[in-house]
Amino acid sequence: MLQQRLKEAEDTLQAIREGGVDALIVETGEGDQVFTLRSADYPYRLIIDNMIQGAVIFDDAGIIFYANATFARMVNHSHQELFGYSLDSFIDEEDREFFRTLTSSHSHSAGGTGTIRLVPKDRHDLAVFVGLVSIKIDNQYLHCAILTDLTEQKKYDRALVEEKFSRMILEQTGEAVVVCEPSGRIIRSSRATDRLVQQSTLHTWFHEKFKFLPSITGMAACGSESWSAGRNVIEDVIGGRTLHGLEVTLQVANRTVPLLLSGRPLLDEHENTIGAIITMVDITEQKQAEQALKDLNDSLEQRIVNRTRDLLSYQKHLREMTSELVVTEQRERRRLANELHDYLAQLIVVCRMKLAQLNRAGWTPELKTNIEDIDKILTDSLEYTRTLIAELSPSILYELGIVPALFWLGGQFERHNLHVDVREEDKDISLPEDHAIFVFQAVRELLFNILKHADTKHATISLKKTAPHELQVKVKDAGRGFHISSESQDFARPGKFGLFSIRERVEALGGEIQIEAKQGEGTCITLHVPYDSFPPSELSDSRSGNLIFMGSSSSTTAREKGIRILLVDDHALVRQGMRGLLEVQPDFLVVGEAQNGLEAIESTRTLHPDIIVMDVNMPKMNGIEATRNIVREFPSMPIIGLSVQEDKHVQGLMLEAGASLYLTKNGIASQLVDGIRRLVLSSP
Repeated sequence: MLQQRLKEAEDTLQAIREGGVDALIVETGEGDQVFTLRSADYPYRLIIDNMIQGAVIFDDAGIIFYANATFARMVNHSHQELFGYSLDSFIDEEDREFFRTLTSSHSHSAGGTGTIRLVPKDRHDLAVFVGLVSIKIDNQYLHCAILTDLTEQKKYDRALVEEKFSRMILEQTGEAVVVCEPSGRIIRSSRATDRLVQQSTLHTWFHEKFKFLPSITGMAACGSESWSAGRNVIEDVIGGRTLHGLEVTLQVANRTVPLLLSGRPLLDEHENTIGAIITMVDITEQKQAEQALKDLNDSLEQRIVNRTRDLLSYQKHLREMTSELVVTEQRERRRLANELHDYLAQLIVVCRMKLAQLNRAGWTPELKTNIEDIDKILTDSLEYTRTLIAELSPSILYELGIVPALFWLGGQFERHNLHVDVREEDKDISLPEDHAIFVFQAVRELLFNILKHADTKHATISLKKTAPHELQVKVKDAGRGFHISSESQDFARPGKFGLFSIRERVEALGGEIQIEAKQGEGTCITLHVPYDSFPPSELSDSRSGNLIFMGSSSSTTAREKGIRILLVDDHALVRQGMRGLLEVQPDFLVVGEAQNGLEAIESTRTLHPDIIVMDVNMPKMNGIEATRNIVREFPSMPIIGLSVQEDKHVQGLMLEAGASLYLTKNGIASQLVDGIRRLVLSSP
């Protein structure tokens, strides 16, 4: 039944459209109403139904009586669905009140107009221009709305606005911008362009208004292209080239203007070239700033050069002064140490020897006690003097060189519970005196740092030649360590003066300092100390003019008297004291004296003693070197080494050189006589 009624309704609608129905009976609240459809109106209905504007007829309640196909497309509904719908359902909520206002005034038969938004099914809102006409038929108002799609109009309006906006931007931009046709005629230009050439440029030819010359540099910003006279910019750009930051000069009246020239083709929506866009930036102020900056840089560079030269000169003088101060300090320390060693220490030694020579017969117990007390005081004085000499300037450094001195230094730190292991990775390491002094002082300073800060009981010193004339000195510990940073390398910070002093002095020698450290894993400081080659000490072939021969000129008589002894010491008082100590022995004969190692060698060759008593610390040639040479020439010669210092390393070096016995001058009075007699009697 419903399908039959639907079929009848569809047939009726089709008949109305085709003009085959002249009247309709519509059931209303007031009864059946007859609506006539004259066949003569069919052409008009056909025109309305197919026009490009949307048309819709509705009553005061907004119920649609008629809508053409265009309106149906606007709201995205089928034509048949619209009849009986409320028109409000197709109008945006914000515009419904405005639309009702247009339809509620029945007096304006000419209707009203306005813009509203339709809400199509499953589409975005559609802006339309609506024209409304109201007609009263049989006491009922019918309204006809004609709707025009504003989409294209809005696009056009937007394009006009954008065009106007673009023109405003182009005209008001601070740069000179021109748009040219392919022929070179200017069709758009900014106001800055006219100001640049001091005249209007619109609808003129580009090549007539703008004649460029190469700039001073003539280079593009990227440094890849230069300008050549007579070049046609428009032809380049129209041909597809893009110019970027090309530095040129423009001749304007009686002045030249430096410019950065850029250009690119103007393309349409199909990527076809329809013109050229040229941009010119006035860089006069930039050039002036660049020149001012260049002048300033030149001035600053010259000032920097001058100040750097002054600073380097000052730094050089400061380092030289530092080195000179260090040398002066060491020279004074050495002078004081020599004074103490050569006089005070030797005098104390002689006093002890004199006490040992006293005839003990008839001594009262009180006198004996006093003599023993005096000897103890002298022993303590000698011990203190020896310590003071070592602290002022260890003679072992000057007499035996850097390696024995470092062994001795390690022994000194044993007193502070720091065990120092000295490793000599290369043999026969020797340095000039000033370099040896620096290395000794630097190592001592680093060991003190370990003692104060590393919280460890062990340190290692290693020496190795890394080049023919370069010594590498490493001082390493396994203590706390620290994090390497720019601050830790800042030797000028408080607490870093020792390292700062070391760095300054090693750099003054042409070397460098390297620091390796890690928190909790210790520290290793390496010194690279270059030094000039210097000739090793050699024995002089010249005979000494200071040889002292003692006793009878007849060697036979001397041998009959007893053991022939050669005394070698650079202090006459000590030699005199030893001679007095020895000659009271009936079987001892001092046949000669020598003041240094060279004289000792010559005296041995001349006098042929039975035994030699050799001091370690002497000028020209020390006792160790002299012993080595004498034993090489006279292998069976017994030699007793003597020294004020109680140093195990010196003792080892002396015995290694060939000495048969090593005594300190502190115990010479009680041990020397027995030592001589024992060695001579045991020799072949």
